[in-house]
Amino acid sequence: MTQTTDNQQISYDLTLINNWQKQLNYSDDQVRAVIQIGSDDLPDFLAGHLDVDTYDLAAERMRKVAFKQLLPHLDTRSAYLLNGMKFEIRDLRLTPETVRQITGVSADEYKRFLAGQSDRLVYEDAFDWLGVYYYFQTKR
Repeated sequence: MTQTTDNQQISYDLTLINNWQKQLNYSDDQVRAVIQIGSDDLPDFLAGHLDVDTYDLAAERMRKVAFKQLLPHLDTRSAYLLNGMKFEIRDLRLTPETVRQITGVSADEYKRFLAGQSDRLVYEDAFDWLGVYYYFQTKR
């Protein structure tokens, strides 16, 4: 799905949808079914001409499907936390060792942690620690 909008929020939602489409190897028709956009509305949707709430809802629908497919061992909250932490790790270009030091996740657990196979409490704690670290790194 190709987007053509200048609205940053709409562009962000469309980018998320496109990224998940690629990760899931979904066709345009599969994505339209998930986000519940009819074929008649698709050109306006891709052009960013619909209400902002339409894009938020579409991204949320796609997010739920993506999390269930990509992180099947996690509950929705833990999947959200892990997704946020992966963003922070990429954004700050943190090494695995630095992430382990910040979060307290052991070297043995680290791969399972990133794959969404840890206990939900691990994600809760790690998110808190990494969130504080991220805040202070980006506050400057």
